[in-house]
Amino acid sequence: MGLKKTLADGFHFLLQELLGRFGIFFTDAAHPRVKAHSSRILLEELGRSEELEAILRRTSEGLSSAGYAQQVPVLEGGVNLFLEGSAGRERLYREGDGFRLRTSGVHVTLRDVRERQAEDHLVLSPNVLSRPVVESSVFPTLSYVGGPGEIAYFAQLGEYFRAHGLEMPIVYPRCSVTLVEKKIRKILDKFELSLEFLQKPFHEVASEVAREGVPQEVGQAMQDFRESVAKCTEELEQAVNSIDPTLNTGATQVRSQAFSALEELERKILQAIKRENQIGLNQLEKAQLHLYPDGKPAERVQNPFYFLTRYGGAFLEELYNSFEVSI
Repeated sequence: MGLKKTLADGFHFLLQELLGRFGIFFTDAAHPRVKAHSSRILLEELGRSEELEAILRRTSEGLSSAGYAQQVPVLEGGVNLFLEGSAGRERLYREGDGFRLRTSGVHVTLRDVRERQAEDHLVLSPNVLSRPVVESSVFPTLSYVGGPGEIAYFAQLGEYFRAHGLEMPIVYPRCSVTLVEKKIRKILDKFELSLEFLQKPFHEVASEVAREGVPQEVGQAMQDFRESVAKCTEELEQAVNSIDPTLNTGATQVRSQAFSALEELERKILQAIKRENQIGLNQLEKAQLHLYPDGKPAERVQNPFYFLTRYGGAFLEELYNSFEVSI
């Protein structure tokens, strides 16, 4: 097979090589035949843009009223299409008797766009809201598998689909996995921690682990001291109140100072434990970076090539066989 000419071609080829054996079909949204079959619904979107904007706005406002965040803003005058202009791919906005390209500010009429679309199907493309409708019109879709963000904005699209004469596909959440290598599992088991525990900021993880490492007798002594201070200062407040009620403030200050000193001591104890367990904390930090890089699930940050390089093609079969789809 010859070398691919574009990044999109190369990406398409790569995915086909990796995942084609699982019965997954790939296509290019910019393929001339796909674009040709998209033309009708894209031009319909353009001609009915004001009506369709009102439908999307009504649905979005209903979701907001019900307490749901609006995933994709519906912009005033915004058409859910892009047109290739002098500044590249530009969002269209209604303006007067035609449309304005967002970046270049060029004004075009409906006729201008239709003529350009007839000459070159690639000049017009959908945005995030119209893309699912265009996809369903070209490839009739029973179910759409998406991530959390996509599922959220599909809530805005039911009436919009029907306005285009289409039924919105069933939206199904994609499988979500966390890959835990043996070396990472050993660290979690060593500290008896769950995956969810490492979702916290690392300074919280380190503090909680250190707190668990406080000897029982030290923890008990501090708790006894805390309870004793609370009890004694309460008795002191009651005693001085009979002399002068304003003296209660002094007793309260004594309690606050004692608790502050105890908190400072506890902080120093935790620091000492962290120093003694620095190797273990370094291991935990490594595990956290592996599972939640930048504080995000690894599946949203890492690409699969680390695992493919390390474990080979069998990695994909193992992953595929572990998925269960419930209907």
